[in-house]
Amino acid sequence: MKKSIVFVSIMLMILFSGCMPKTTPLPENQKQLQNVVMVNNESKQEIYRKVKMWIVENFVSAKSVIDYENPQQGIIVAKGNIQYPCSSTDTCMMVSNWHVSFMMKIEVKNNKMRITINHISIVTPMSEREVNSVENMKVIKPKLLQLVNDLTNYVKNPTSSNNW
Repeated sequence: MKKSIVFVSIMLMILFSGCMPKTTPLPENQKQLQNVVMVNNESKQEIYRKVKMWIVENFVSAKSVIDYENPQQGIIVAKGNIQYPCSSTDTCMMVSNWHVSFMMKIEVKNNKMRITINHISIVTPMSEREVNSVENMKVIKPKLLQLVNDLTNYVKNPTSSNNW
């Protein structure tokens, strides 16, 4: 009897091991995103002001998300949190309450800024874990790059609300 239980258990493990998703470890040099943006004819102070306004307009509360700011050095570090991206109804139902948390560091100088996103984690109701597979980063990266593009567009072409 014990032999048959062990045999059935081993067969089930072999059978279901093929159902486990295969993941590729994410190399360290791919665990962050970094982009240098040229902003022509803009002072460090003006770029810094626009970055801070973008954070105010795009995050829940600038005061609660900004971890560090130094206008003299031109550095802002903020905590971000976005909905975990999904593409199909089945996937969206499974991950509807998942989020992606990250740190965004923006460094500004005259005529340019550098945006670095790191400490990227998947937050579920049960846990928070660092993104450590190529497959997860492939899903998350486009959404993070969209944030970088949104910030870049805002700094280069802020929408004016003077016409009210």
